[in-house]
Amino acid sequence: MKKLALLPLSILLGAGLALTPACGEPTVDPDESYVTPDGEQKGFGGKSDAWDWRNDPSRFQAELEYQWDLLPTEGQISITPWTDTYWPNFRDSINDRWQGTDVLSPAEKWDQAVHGWDPDADFMELQPYDVRTCTWDDEYYTSLGPTATWVHQNKGLLRAIQTEDNETCAEGTDRFGGIETWWGLCHAWAPAAIMEPEPLNSVEYNGVTFDVSDIKALLTMEYDRVSSYFIGSRCNRILDEEQADRIGLPVIERDETGRVINEECRNVNAGTFHIIVTNFIGKMERSIIMDKDFEYEVWNQPITGYRILSQDELSLAEVQERLNIVPEAINAYPETEEEDTAVVLLANYLTFEELNQDVGLRSDRAQALLDRREERLFESVEDVRSVYGIGPRSIEQLLYFARVEGYVEGYEYTANIFQYNEDAERFMEVRISVEYLVESSALPYNTVDIIDNYIRSATYHYILEMTADGEIIGGEWAGRSITNHPDFLWMATRALGSNPYVDLEEVRELVRMSRGEDGPVDNWASFTASERIAIPDADRDGITSTITIPDSGEVEAIALDVDIEHTYRGDLVVQLVKNGFVVTVFDGSEVDRPWDDDLVLEREAVDGFEGQEMSGEWTLQVFDTLPFDTGHLNEWTLHINVK
Repeated sequence: MKKLALLPLSILLGAGLALTPACGEPTVDPDESYVTPDGEQKGFGGKSDAWDWRNDPSRFQAELEYQWDLLPTEGQISITPWTDTYWPNFRDSINDRWQGTDVLSPAEKWDQAVHGWDPDADFMELQPYDVRTCTWDDEYYTSLGPTATWVHQNKGLLRAIQTEDNETCAEGTDRFGGIETWWGLCHAWAPAAIMEPEPLNSVEYNGVTFDVSDIKALLTMEYDRVSSYFIGSRCNRILDEEQADRIGLPVIERDETGRVINEECRNVNAGTFHIIVTNFIGKMERSIIMDKDFEYEVWNQPITGYRILSQDELSLAEVQERLNIVPEAINAYPETEEEDTAVVLLANYLTFEELNQDVGLRSDRAQALLDRREERLFESVEDVRSVYGIGPRSIEQLLYFARVEGYVEGYEYTANIFQYNEDAERFMEVRISVEYLVESSALPYNTVDIIDNYIRSATYHYILEMTADGEIIGGEWAGRSITNHPDFLWMATRALGSNPYVDLEEVRELVRMSRGEDGPVDNWASFTASERIAIPDADRDGITSTITIPDSGEVEAIALDVDIEHTYRGDLVVQLVKNGFVVTVFDGSEVDRPWDDDLVLEREAVDGFEGQEMSGEWTLQVFDTLPFDTGHLNEWTLHINVK
């Protein structure tokens, strides 16, 4: 028997979309233990604005720029994804007869073309579940082929048919027999649309006609499970108390400043969001996916571009003002000699602009101080207080400014109910407009010429926390964005399939046919690294082996041969890296027989590098994630098909 295991690397890196309840029935995050990457337990003591491990940008496994002034102020991805419906559960997912009751659904067409499904002549007279009347024919579901049956039972509306609660069943409500209308496959559509080319035309395959959305539906189904990188966590709470009571979920809590108390609802960290968007969209021109909905609903949208509307450096006092942070106990008069001296110093030497704009005194009061000190300098707080118009509130403002600007020991950025980022030395207020793609209805034609109709934008407001040198180390949502920001960010690296009766490569053949393509050009080049390298046991730094390719060319497809000698393959994670972009090729936590010896991959397809330049360094990373078993990387070969 194998030893007791720590959390596998795939969970720590978010490498399976099972971790992300998304546009479908909510599921429990299996990572509830909150174990940090080094195996330590994490508590709920109120995270600082500096990102915790759930928000660490390095979880995206890429070489990222953190220096604020080196990040692009705008960006656009190189290839816009395609749009389609999210195939909602209440319409039985890809069993939906989207072209009318007299035309088979995508799953039914697939069963007919691929699995030889041949229903009785009267099958088309049978009624699937009708969302308007909540009625159906049982015989319809017992007559379906294997693909459609699996969809109905696992991704469809079986729950609605089995429930006795049909009071909220009529179309136009938010539930159908316990199924909410937002449940569906948007978490699968988003990565499929990014990673797979768009079908362009209808095709006939084995005597069955597949229209464009039929093919998209089958692609989407295959991305229901993916390997992925994931940052943040889901907010499974609701702002509206009445709605929360009706649905049975807790309310989002906020403190007196308006800041969200619930840790999972403050994700994704604003600094993390800025770094990931500006690096991936701005520098790499690669799309990532965000859950745009702040509350318990989850809507996965591919980000297509961004533009920073403004960036303004703030003083600490200005940050406190933006975030409504107030001292826990500010007295009208200083309590110590040091505070007394600081207030007098400020009254004596600050300029009109500083008194008015930084301290916040009314202009007439700031001018009154300047007029008095033309006669003589102030000697005490009582002397300052004697100026006409300078009351307890003005003294309070001077004392507050003295404290936050470091003239005296006292209130700091970290001194509040929640801990802010005590390492922050500079602050940048950012307003950014983010463009993202939304779903369409199912369509018989492609969306190449109309894709702009499905681009939306959202504006976010946040404060970046930085070191003195301008390195971003955290962030805080501000203004409306405190309760209106993305929950999490993620990107898929490869499809893992979902429906056992659908083969992705066969669906890709439909795509090629629809695009008038004969298939990938057979123009493969192979490169091998044969150095035998010992893989350290339970070491997350692992080993690397690099192949440098001098020849130029655009990547059409990639495959890998890997020969690893090891006594427990379930310990292993294998990744391919090019220009800072990482794709997980093998994750031992996902295999059926992790206890088997050795890992041998032959022509293993690797998605995600299409369109990149072939020349340069390609690096294989191998990690052993658990103790006791060891091994060696013997050899690996990189096969590249060049356009």
